[in-house]
Amino acid sequence: MNLMLRALAAVCSVAVSLNTGCKADDITHSSVENSTSQYAALGGTVEAEESFVPDKVAEEDLAPATNAECTVKFGDDSIAVQGDGVRVSGSDAVITEGGVYSFSGESAQGRIIVQSSEDVSLILDGLSLSAEGGAVIENSGTGRLVVTLAAGADNSIICSGADTIGIYSASDIVIKGGGGLYIGGSSESAVCGGAVKLCGGVLDIASLGDGIVGEKYVLSAAGSTEIKCGGDGVKVSDVDGMGYVSISGGALDIVGACDGIQVDKAVFISGGEVKLNCGGGSSAVLYRASGARYPVGKHGGYSTDGRSDFDFAKLVSGDGSSVGSKKGIKSGGSIEISGGAVEISSADDSFNARGSVSVSGGTVVLSSGDDGIHADGGIQINGGKLSVDNSYNCFEGMFVEINGGELSLNAYRSGIVAAGGTNLAQGLTDSTQRFVSISDGRIELKTGGSGVDSGGAVMISGGAVTVFSGDKPRFGSVDYRDFFALSGGAFAAFGSDGATKAPSLVARPCLSVFAELTKGSVISVQGADGCVLFSETIPHDASSFIFSSDEIELGKEYSIYADDAIVMTLTAAEGVFGGGPDGRSTGVFDELDADNDSNRDELAA
Repeated sequence: MNLMLRALAAVCSVAVSLNTGCKADDITHSSVENSTSQYAALGGTVEAEESFVPDKVAEEDLAPATNAECTVKFGDDSIAVQGDGVRVSGSDAVITEGGVYSFSGESAQGRIIVQSSEDVSLILDGLSLSAEGGAVIENSGTGRLVVTLAAGADNSIICSGADTIGIYSASDIVIKGGGGLYIGGSSESAVCGGAVKLCGGVLDIASLGDGIVGEKYVLSAAGSTEIKCGGDGVKVSDVDGMGYVSISGGALDIVGACDGIQVDKAVFISGGEVKLNCGGGSSAVLYRASGARYPVGKHGGYSTDGRSDFDFAKLVSGDGSSVGSKKGIKSGGSIEISGGAVEISSADDSFNARGSVSVSGGTVVLSSGDDGIHADGGIQINGGKLSVDNSYNCFEGMFVEINGGELSLNAYRSGIVAAGGTNLAQGLTDSTQRFVSISDGRIELKTGGSGVDSGGAVMISGGAVTVFSGDKPRFGSVDYRDFFALSGGAFAAFGSDGATKAPSLVARPCLSVFAELTKGSVISVQGADGCVLFSETIPHDASSFIFSSDEIELGKEYSIYADDAIVMTLTAAEGVFGGGPDGRSTGVFDELDADNDSNRDELAA
């Protein structure tokens, strides 16, 4: 995926004013470019994870098998075989040749063992098998194992004892058809294969261990899969340079004690429905104010001490044991959402990637006891509809880039955070790797702490952004280390009078005021002619308000209302006006012309 900072072009193409109100022509285009070029250079270095195209489901994978060459019926005391390719060994039906085989009947100690170098297709047509230890259906051959669930038929596989697997294949597995299959009691995993393709049928899994395990990849294209497990729902390791999950269709519903989906390389979701509940869901994590800077977090018998910022991984029990991973989707590389419907409630991060996370389409609803989206690399939102209903931090990554979409974000602590992560390619950690860039989209952000918090820069060149942050001295609606460049879009931020910072580089007038605004009030900005530029009900008390839009005109009066009462009236001036939070000058302005030294000194003071 391309994680270039496209918004910089807009920032660098306009003349801007410092928040001191100096005229636009006092600061040249080259001055802005000098301040932002270090961020633009990131375009070639931010993508560290390996790129590859996931495998696709073929038509033959979707078509149910028919015309069985051999039929096998299990009984408690016998196995009846009609046709060639199957031999009976005690309570086991052993397949030695490739072909299509139909199975029915019931056995309390029955197994299907495949020993063939060719593809073997099993039609399960009213089959019920139970076994203790090992795999109930096992393919030790080198050919694919194709399982067709006959239309209208219910099938079941019951495992008991240690080291049990419902279906195992040393090669790939395809599950399809129009019937149902229940797999219960497995202690390791319910389905395990080289690659696992879910291409039809209704699969119901209740596993003491993991649900579905693939050594290379897991694909979902059709059918319905429901997993209840004591481990990970879907897990894929890295074999032959793969290690990914790709979901293009079907429904995947997982309730798991650990991670919902865990992969070594990548997760791709382009269609279908994905619903995950991990570690008891987000409501299983509670935060309690400790009286210190950080809250105490609790999950069952695990808790934090409140001495550092909350992280689910820091939860420990009384004997010092850690809580373990309980994430929605966990990737050692990237997560890419381009379509479908994704709903996750997780005790730990809902999305967690060592590389990058991107959302370009579909509907995503996240609820997390920790981060809604966490990436060691970057987070990029290009489209779709994304909601974070509950979280400690909504987004946390090395950088966050929003180029479109509809975003509704809610956090106990902070909203959009660009302050951590490590570039996997070069290991760079300076502030130029940490930025928040917004060029388009509609974003509403509600937090109990900081709104937008960047360890480097904030750049907004388009879209509609509304921030409601907590009214506490150490939290700001916008906070940054280097600079905040605002060159377009509609921007409104409510927050504290302490840590909040207004833009430091602006391309148009920006209103910034101190005002005591009460929770539940309708705050609006109106022109002298009665035109309403902005109107929102605020969810928190606020003591500062920052607003900018293309509709503000120099020299004209604008009034701020709380419900029907005027709070104040101001005349729009160049730069940041109104006497509220200002844009704190930092080292990024060292390249500005010497004529602006006095302005910079005033800001630093």
